[in-house]
This record gives sequence, structure tokens and C-alpha cells, in this order.
Amino acid sequence: MRKLFYFLFAVNFCLPQNTISYLQYFWTEKDFIAGTALPKTERFNSDHLAVSYNEKGIPVYINWISKNGDTVKSELLSYDQDGALVGKSRIDSVGEITNVFRYGETEPWSLEFRTYYFPESQILSFMGQESEFSFDKSGNIQEILFKTVNGVYYGAMSFRYNHHDLLTQELWISIPNNEVVRRFALEHDFLAKSCKIWEYGKTGDLVSHVVLEMVPEDGFYNRLPPKKGNVLEEVFVIMEELRMNRITYSGPEFIPETEWDKLVLKTGEEIPVDYISTSKHGFHVRFLDEPDELVIPAYQVESLTSRWGEILYPQNK
Repeated sequence: MRKLFYFLFAVNFCLPQNTISYLQYFWTEKDFIAGTALPKTERFNSDHLAVSYNEKGIPVYINWISKNGDTVKSELLSYDQDGALVGKSRIDSVGEITNVFRYGETEPWSLEFRTYYFPESQILSFMGQESEFSFDKSGNIQEILFKTVNGVYYGAMSFRYNHHDLLTQELWISIPNNEVVRRFALEHDFLAKSCKIWEYGKTGDLVSHVVLEMVPEDGFYNRLPPKKGNVLEEVFVIMEELRMNRITYSGPEFIPETEWDKLVLKTGEEIPVDYISTSKHGFHVRFLDEPDELVIPAYQVESLTSRWGEILYPQNK
């Protein structure tokens, strides 16, 4: 849980979904909402907004520009197939993502909080609810705030890390009474390569205590799983045998769900993706658990590496 970016990009709301078709300028956010555009020649020497639109006329990228021409902050917007806003990410003046917003009752973190905290007998509507993720300077998730479509906060999660950027505490807090309803305490042992986790429930009592041990790298695949008639398991076994014996297989691959291609942005962030193809518009990929195909412009990409270690971009890297 050191970084949440693989999850954030997996739910597809940190990058524009389409190529940019045109730009419009506005004096203020109110002008942008009202659709009162600013002539391009009048944007100089004054604060303004520069909004990028895709081919459907939907805003996907907003820049707040100072009168000196500097970008003060930016927002990247993401939509579903029906054109409804599902998320946005906020970027500061140095290109770091500071906040990410996800809308809808199916957002996994809010769904987990509601399932745990609210009784099944209590009928509540969370359609259009918002989850706001905040990050610290190290890129670690610092806090998640949950609020209804009416702007009423109902819960939060906060995270604490040690000097190694390892998670040491996770608090679930109910709002507005500001009570800790769930707590996880973590203790990392570098020598034993293990992590102890204590979970405390709504009353503060200890619910569970587990110890997770890190498997050494040479400990993976020491013994192949048995063949029990499960087709998927058998395909995995065959592919692993081919890998261990360094045999090249030209047939259709079976890709485990935990293995993804790696996309590195110009900002330095690494994102697991399912690479599909490359076109003049950029790289066609899918994010984790998202069926939609997205296009990431090449100018935003530092490198793209396949799950097998092949460098797909740049070719001469």
C-alpha cells in the first residue's frame, strides 16, 4: 500500500481518454461553466483557464494559467461511455498529482467503508458519491474522504508511514461524529522479512492478528502446482514449464492476472496496463479491471515495457 497509483490508474481517471482536438480559454471557472469563451488574443498578461477538448467536445484537461504564463495547477478529467464524469486528478505547478477524485457508488474504497460501517438494515443512497484521495510529497496516499452527492461527508481513511515510507497505521473514521471505527496497526521486521498486522473493530477491541512473511525471489515456482483438471491451471503450468526451460512458445499466451505491462509517464509514475497497440494518436491500453480501451498520447510517455521485459517504447532505449 505504499503507493496507490496503480489502483488510481486502474480505475481510469488520471489521464484524458481521447486525443486533444482543440483549446478554449476562459477568464474564470464561472465563465468555463457558463461556456463564455475568451478570445485567444486576450489571454495574455492576465490570469485565465486553458481548457483542452477531445473530438466529442468534452473537456479533458484544464490548466490554470497565471498572467506570467505559468501553470498554477491542472486537472485531468475522465468520463464513462455515456459521457458522465467519473473522476478527475489535480496536479500542482511542478507536475505532481496531489488529489484524485472518483465519483459513483461503486468506487472500491468507499464501497468497502460503507459495507463495513453501515448496517444492512439501514437503507441509504450513495449514488454520485465522491471519494477524494490526497497524497503526501512522497506519493503515498495520506487520506481518503468520502461524501455524498449533496456534499455531506460521511467517512474517511487516514494513513501513517514510517521513515522508510512503509505503512504503519490505517484509521477508518466516521463523520460527523469523528469516531475511529476501524484501525489497522502494522509492524515491519526487516531482519525476519515479515509484517505483523493488528486489526481493531468498532469498539476498539482486537479483531485479528496476522503475520505476513515475504517469500524470497528464488522461492517462487520451486514446485509447480499440481494438475487437477482445471484448464486454466494446466495452461499456467505449461507456460511456466516453458519459461523455466527457456523454450520459446509461439502460440496464444496465458497471462496471469497479476502480470501487467509497465507504462512510465514523463512525471516518473509507473502504471501497470494491458498494452494493446500503437497508433499515430498514441498507445492503446487498458487499465486494471477496466474494459474500455484508452489512448495515452506519446508525449506523456517516458517508456513502455511489456510484461515479459521487452522495451516497446522507445525502441532504442
